[in-house]
Amino acid sequence: SFFLSQSPHNSSLYFTESFLEKEFAGYPYFSITNPAQLVNISNASKGFAGSYLDGNYSLSGLEFNSSLFSSLVPGNLSGFIVLLSFKTSSLNSTQLGTLNSYISQVHSRFPEVPLYYTSADEIAHGIEKTAYSGLVFSLIIGIIVSIIIVGIFFRSPILAFIPFLFFVVSFGIVLGITYLVFGIFMKSTLSFIVTTLSSILILGLSTDYSVYILNRYLKERSDDKLGNTMEWAGHAVFTSGLTVIISYTVLALFNIPIIGDGGFVNALGITVSLGVALTLLPSFIYLFGNKIQEKNRRVSFRKIARISASHRKAFVVALVILFIGALVVYEVTPTSFDLFSLVPNNTGKIGYYDIVSAYGGDRLSPAFVILSFPGPFYSDGAFNGSEMKTLDKVTSSLLNDSSVSGIETVTYPFGYRINPLSIPGSENAVNVTLNQSLSFVGKNSRDVLIYVYVKYVSYTQQGINAVSHIDSIMKSTVPRGISYYVGGPAQGLIDSSKSITTSTYEIVEILGTIIFVVLALQLSSLFTPLRLLFNVGTSALVAVSLFYLVFYYVKHLPIIVFGPLFVIVTLFGVGLDYDIFLVTRAREAVMKGKSDEEAIEEAIEENASVVLALGFILAGVFGSLIFSPIGIISEVGFSITVGVLIDTLISWLFLIPALMLVLKKYNWWPSKISRGV
Repeated sequence: SFFLSQSPHNSSLYFTESFLEKEFAGYPYFSITNPAQLVNISNASKGFAGSYLDGNYSLSGLEFNSSLFSSLVPGNLSGFIVLLSFKTSSLNSTQLGTLNSYISQVHSRFPEVPLYYTSADEIAHGIEKTAYSGLVFSLIIGIIVSIIIVGIFFRSPILAFIPFLFFVVSFGIVLGITYLVFGIFMKSTLSFIVTTLSSILILGLSTDYSVYILNRYLKERSDDKLGNTMEWAGHAVFTSGLTVIISYTVLALFNIPIIGDGGFVNALGITVSLGVALTLLPSFIYLFGNKIQEKNRRVSFRKIARISASHRKAFVVALVILFIGALVVYEVTPTSFDLFSLVPNNTGKIGYYDIVSAYGGDRLSPAFVILSFPGPFYSDGAFNGSEMKTLDKVTSSLLNDSSVSGIETVTYPFGYRINPLSIPGSENAVNVTLNQSLSFVGKNSRDVLIYVYVKYVSYTQQGINAVSHIDSIMKSTVPRGISYYVGGPAQGLIDSSKSITTSTYEIVEILGTIIFVVLALQLSSLFTPLRLLFNVGTSALVAVSLFYLVFYYVKHLPIIVFGPLFVIVTLFGVGLDYDIFLVTRAREAVMKGKSDEEAIEEAIEENASVVLALGFILAGVFGSLIFSPIGIISEVGFSITVGVLIDTLISWLFLIPALMLVLKKYNWWPSKISRGV
């Protein structure tokens, strides 16, 4: 769709001839219908635009010309729309680039005419371009941050790059598999949200797994350093990686709009990263382990371990209070599907807003209502009188709504009221009008279509609210025995939002159950997995609540409904990583004869530095997304960064040890793990 401001030339065919015929002749992606048909279905007219407004019609089909003109030109004559129908259902980036090149050439020849181009493909392409540049920026920042932190942690410029090398291997394998699955077999594409978040997630977790295994190898003092490292650190990495894979697999199975494919890609990415960490990394250590030396690091965390032990009850109470407070904020904060307001301005978005503004409503993405009557609405050349009254009642209620700018249906075939039972004018005008009216009647003669144009862009919150009100109008207006259905792009967003909200609770329940079973088997305990799930759930809720407070209550930005879901699923998997590192290390110490207090203190002392490093790496990687020009990416990046920092600095150091020590005799129940066993 094109929107052009009024030219100094008023001929109704001036732009059609100059713009379409001369500029786009031979264009490979679409064909041009006879431009004369845009004005008159049977005659080529080159009359001035003013003649249509003055009613000085000299040709037949006057009503048709008038209505068509009104549908293409706004009431203030500020411009008009040129609609281009393409041979293909959508245009790829190359085709859009060619089209934009043509548009630029046209605009340069008509500089006095402001020109805006918009389409779903153009808007999506603009977002993809912005997202791609943002992804490159985030990856570069994330890689730099991870290399710096790893180098500082190991105090070695060589070791700083080893995790990055294994990320490159993992990322390359994932790209290849993803291209085969989505590009070749499924012939589909991934959304910008999926590609961005998946790339950052693989960078963060593949680095974490490599650092954790390398750190354990450097600390190992037994004769079989590599074997002992993979027995304990490998077990911890495998368990933590498995929880992340499960989290995203559950998300993928629910087929959530926009991020559903991300569940599959993320699960694949972590599977590959886990495989690389457990196979290629040990091989690398076996070949070059004698050249890897630990630098002396004098950082003690015993005081912190003792603080969590001596104030265990206070920390547990604080944990419960945090959970309740975060849950309240989560439940009372509304979410939406207002993606439009969170994407940066581009040609397509600006053009869309200008068209809606000029026409006083969104004529590009209307809502629609289908009335399904029990009997024929139109039969044997006659309309059903009682059902026509019902239609009049419904259309009157819709037009009385302050957010509706206009409708089109049987009695409003061109946007204004006509009586199909008595159409004035010439025979041609009557036939054209009647045919247009009947185009809103279904083939079964029982269904009637109503197009509803709201005053706002349908993809914004105002537009979504306006469309959501249509259902309440139908409920109060449509008599019993008559069914109705509301559809359109905005209604699709409303339905998706409701589905995601419902699915969030189901996903958390299923995810919690599966992870509990896995952890119970891996840790030989029933109560410790429950405590871990409660702790990580609290961390996720607190992170989401802070996300709500900053973006919704302070910055007054919409909360996209799938954002919190993705954050919760991610933190369930990622947050458990560090918690599992602590619990498995404590379990190892207990099996070697230590008490629970000694085991937890030893686990914190030995793992605190590496977990802090891992947490800062992951927070730094996801933190790079905060500066994304696309709002939803920035929101998710902020939430996961906060969640990782909470889990690393508060949960891991204080809350989990406190929970384990409050009911320590149940830590390993019902297994027979005890000192020296």
